[in-house]
Parts: sequence; structure tokens; C-alpha cells
Amino acid sequence: WRACVCLYSPGSRQCCSMSLLDHRSIMQDATEGPLQIDGATLEGGGQVIRTSLSLAFLQPSRPLRLHSIRAGRPKPGLANQHLVGARLAAALSGRALTGDDKGSTELVAAAHEERPLPPSLEAAAETAGAVTLML
Repeated sequence: WRACVCLYSPGSRQCCSMSLLDHRSIMQDATEGPLQIDGATLEGGGQVIRTSLSLAFLQPSRPLRLHSIRAGRPKPGLANQHLVGARLAAALSGRALTGDDKGSTELVAAAHEERPLPPSLEAAAETAGAVTLML
């Protein structure tokens, strides 16, 4: 099984319009080490962050390392809305985050640890951001 930051379309031979060579640079065999995701992939925006954290839900025993976050953007790194979304996802998945600071270009989500879900979750993006884009 291979992990890709793109959305896979069932029945197609490829999950997106990227070439196989491009995919090799962002894919890794899902049985080895941490999931490594290049945050500058495709448009290099928040979608890569959200999709990567979603992939981490599917592989709870493996850490996730997301690097080069928004590297090609005018303001690289995590913005407030990305931080809030990452922290919500971490709380829901029982993962601890490192690098979850504004402007950080690397985010590491540790492997899942059994812990109860918080009784409630609160998110304050402090900037324009839709709830649907935080999770």
C-alpha cells in the first residue's frame, strides 16, 4: 500500500494528474518508518496539511513528519488556521504534536497514544477560516 497526499479516484490508475516520477518524491512505503510528507507538494497550501493529518488517522502506530510546509507561498509555514486544524486533529487522534508553532515549516505528529477524547473541543483560528477547512 502506498500513501499519497492526493485524493485517489477509484478505478483510475493514478490518484491525480501528477506523473509517477513526481509521486515517487512524495510517496513512501507505508510499512517503514514515519510517514514523510512534503508540504510543498502540488499547490503547497493548507490542503496538503489537512490531507496528511487525515492519512495519519489511517496509520495510528506510525508518526507523521510533514516538512516544507507552504514552502512556495509568500508567507511560508503554518498560519493560525492551520495550527488550529492540526491541534484539533491531534486531539481527536490521540497524537502529540511538535513544531506546532506559527510560521513553523515542519510538523511532527507522534504515534497514537491511547487516551480519552476531551469532553469538548474549542477552536479559535483568530483569522478568516472555515470550520470545514480546519478539519
